[in-house]
Amino acid sequence: MKYGCSIIGIDLAEHMIRKARCRVNQLDLTSQVTFQRGDAYRLEFPPESFDVVLTVFVSQFLDKQLAFQEFYRVLKPSGRLGINETYKADEVPIEAIEKVREGERTYQELTELSFKLNTPTEWKQAFEKNNFENVIVEEFPNFQQRSISLNIINEFGGGEN
Repeated sequence: MKYGCSIIGIDLAEHMIRKARCRVNQLDLTSQVTFQRGDAYRLEFPPESFDVVLTVFVSQFLDKQLAFQEFYRVLKPSGRLGINETYKADEVPIEAIEKVREGERTYQELTELSFKLNTPTEWKQAFEKNNFENVIVEEFPNFQQRSISLNIINEFGGGEN
């Protein structure tokens, strides 16, 4: 592995853990990466266990107050939190508001989870409310990343193959 670190992946869904293990095997990273079933609200690690906590397309489904408190608990004092999520613009054009709401409802139905696209400002406020400092929110508009976004959706089993 490029940086000599070890990684522990956590997911509630056993099938996602199986998929992740297959990918790690294909990449020959089994000595550096492990996976276990776990709950983001009750991580089974002592306080200050990690240098980095990273989520990808997960945090928007979580109760941010509960999850971010738990992420903060397991991070070392100099640790970093990385959240990679979809978002909606701070200023959604009036003609697009209903489409955004329809997309949120569709994700709720598909996942049977609470789902709301947050704006960059709302993400920043959620981090700061939960004691995170030096918050940087980077925006990558979807139209610039369309092929990357479609690949991510396909990797998570949401696209048509």
